[in-house]
Amino acid sequence: MIAKIVIGRSFGGCIRYVLGKQEARIIYGEGIRLLGGKEIIADFNLQRKAKPGLGKAVGHISLNWSIRDLEKLGDERMTSMALEYLDRMKISGTQVLMVRHFDSGHPHIHIVYNRVGNLGRTIPDSNQRRRNIEVCRKLSLEHGFYIAGRSRSVKIDNLNGPDRVRHELRQIISEALRGSGSWDGFEKSLNKKGARLLFKIRSGTDIAEGISFNYRECSFSGSEVDRAFSYAGLDRAISQVAEFHAKGRVSHKQKNETERCPDQIRAAGGDNTGPLELLLEKNREEQEVSETFRKRNRTKWPDQGLNH
Repeated sequence: MIAKIVIGRSFGGCIRYVLGKQEARIIYGEGIRLLGGKEIIADFNLQRKAKPGLGKAVGHISLNWSIRDLEKLGDERMTSMALEYLDRMKISGTQVLMVRHFDSGHPHIHIVYNRVGNLGRTIPDSNQRRRNIEVCRKLSLEHGFYIAGRSRSVKIDNLNGPDRVRHELRQIISEALRGSGSWDGFEKSLNKKGARLLFKIRSGTDIAEGISFNYRECSFSGSEVDRAFSYAGLDRAISQVAEFHAKGRVSHKQKNETERCPDQIRAAGGDNTGPLELLLEKNREEQEVSETFRKRNRTKWPDQGLNH
């Protein structure tokens, strides 16, 4: 289960988009008349007048599940999950429309909400994207929805040159993380496998701000090996392992789970995902979000820039 959030200006453009798809079906509405597109648009626009200075009053969320979850997701279940999602995202006390679409190979719905609440207060959008990642992951784990891992099974015999070296290095780093609760321990584990790490130090300080690895005469930045292996991501992972060891929270079963090949990282909501794998997957997603922020090129659905 994943979600994409867009904040826009036009209820007209947004509502026409979500209702205009072939076989689009309204599955939920709150605070609006479900008589037709014109009435829905009018109701949203009427409430937004309580905050005339708020240019971007349109909240638009695409909530998506894997095709593997299709049999679990009737309209009622999707509505229930969407309401729980909104509650955890702190989106409440406002007008909401939910529309199910059937125009792609995976189950998904569109949620439109008014950022001007029923009492005239603005629903904030700060840190929404980061919170969104955590909420989707927790809901997927709690309700048994499939989560596609970033890593795919790779036949190492089919790789050559730097690609093969990068794959081997990724395995070495993952194994070193599982047995290390400190940077010193992590580095020693790498050295035993013939890998070396180098820190990028911020100019004029002794503060590390980046990391790279040398292995078999090849050099890669941490993020080139895996999105989870940025300096910040590795620092979080090492701290997490240290915490597990210090508090005695790693059971024998968890230790066995975290010894699996890193290419089998997956999360299906069951017992097959160790705590370190979940942390690494979270690091990958946060790195992707950060890269998206730096690009500053938010994608918009059709007509959402119109002021009507």
